[in-house]
Amino acid sequence: MMKRLVLTALLLTALMTLKVFAKTPEEETAYESIEGLTEEELSKRELSQEDKALLNEAEEAGGESDFVRAAKGFKSIDDPELEISYENGFFIYKMPYDGRFYMNVPLGGITDEAVVLKADGDAWITDFIKDGKESLKEEVIASSVSEAMAAASDEDEKYGEADKTGHYDFRIMSASVDRSGMILSSSLGGFLITKKDTPLFISRINPPLGYEIEGASSDGRPLKINGSFLELKEDGLYEVDFKPVSTGLPHWRSVFLRDTTAPELYFTPSLTGQVMNEEVAFHTDEADAVIRVYLNNIEVSPVNMTAASDGQWRMVISDRAGNENVYTFRMQLERKGQIKPLLLLFLILTASGVFIIITAHGRMRII
Repeated sequence: MMKRLVLTALLLTALMTLKVFAKTPEEETAYESIEGLTEEELSKRELSQEDKALLNEAEEAGGESDFVRAAKGFKSIDDPELEISYENGFFIYKMPYDGRFYMNVPLGGITDEAVVLKADGDAWITDFIKDGKESLKEEVIASSVSEAMAAASDEDEKYGEADKTGHYDFRIMSASVDRSGMILSSSLGGFLITKKDTPLFISRINPPLGYEIEGASSDGRPLKINGSFLELKEDGLYEVDFKPVSTGLPHWRSVFLRDTTAPELYFTPSLTGQVMNEEVAFHTDEADAVIRVYLNNIEVSPVNMTAASDGQWRMVISDRAGNENVYTFRMQLERKGQIKPLLLLFLILTASGVFIIITAHGRMRII
């Protein structure tokens, strides 16, 4: 761990040094322009007291020669090719130089078991995200190398565990220093945890790294495999077998439930239009569905699953896979003893007409 911290300190200091050197267009010195400078030449650079303090911290942490090599420049490698092996129940992914990480499921796999992720050597975990939310502790932004080293934690940066259903993504970093400077590698990965009775909204299956699809079935019916991925077209319980294309890996199987059909609400009486003139009861035949009801954009809890108030109603029903249906209608109830405005107007006009006729008849003369 200390070696990893030293490399982190060197990287932070190298970046700070490059930023300081590039003060003006005339003085701009990217790492290519300082490559090959000796320790004496670097020491002649004009630095602030704060910068000198950072340099001293880096020298104390990793030694002057390591810092000089790091300051000459650093390279970054995004998503490097990984060497894959399998040992003692773990898939081992070797990054460039001395970075490695371990998983008990294959990279990119679908599983129903808890997943352990471990970084080893000159590698560490920088991100571990579940369904878009960071699972590790909140990142600490340090103002100096010593503060960054003090904030580092073996548990947060070397180990991660996932035991709840969801999509997980992570990033593994690895660093090394050689004569040309610092080399920083970054690997992105992910996996999916699901249970057989937990529906998924999923339409395509790609094989885990180091595998290809060997066979698949849906509700016990064999599926034809075309190409390097599996296109899912129907809902059902899927079983997908993968065979290794890398030597030494075990066979792998994923079992999951696909559900892309939204649950429905049933109304009594049926919704025949946008305006309902009587109370409306509703229900669903999906036990795990979640129903949220809004009256005039305010969430409410209807008594006995019945809409019984005037206003604009909106009902949203969703399932665990994320499928949902939305129903809207306006309710304008007919009250007992309440005369409709049009009917009242009709009665008034009729009464007025009768009154006029009777009055006129009383004034008529017989000739």
